[in-house]
Amino acid sequence: MATKKEFSVGRLFLQIALGTLLIVGGIWAITGNGDFGITALKNIKSLLNLPDLVYTILKISYGVIELIVGVFVVIEIFAGDILATFGKILKIIIIVIWIASIVLAFLLPKSPCFILQNSRLNLNYFYDLALHLCALGGLFVLL
Repeated sequence: MATKKEFSVGRLFLQIALGTLLIVGGIWAITGNGDFGITALKNIKSLLNLPDLVYTILKISYGVIELIVGVFVVIEIFAGDILATFGKILKIIIIVIWIASIVLAFLLPKSPCFILQNSRLNLNYFYDLALHLCALGGLFVLL
């Protein structure tokens, strides 16, 4: 039995922002320019020496899933939880990919010299990391 989620302005803005982020990221990934997840896939491709065809399939699949989840996050504002279990499964897939992307894009390829650039903290690195952690937190809240 589905439960009705309590309305709040904060949740509304979170859904709009996260839905827009996922929609734009999905479109960006499908068109080949790549978003955050594509950066992680590029790192996987270079680490595992993946063929171009496999990389292209992964990139398009990621973009389509991200786009679908983004659309349904926005639709949930107006129609409620119309996908029920399937929607939760898609959100879990995006959460797992987002966590893997954070590890692959921020933690593995960065050396301590990059983080401490010219003996000063690389603030862009921490700012980008914080933005992606906020998006991940939003995904958990909306799950």
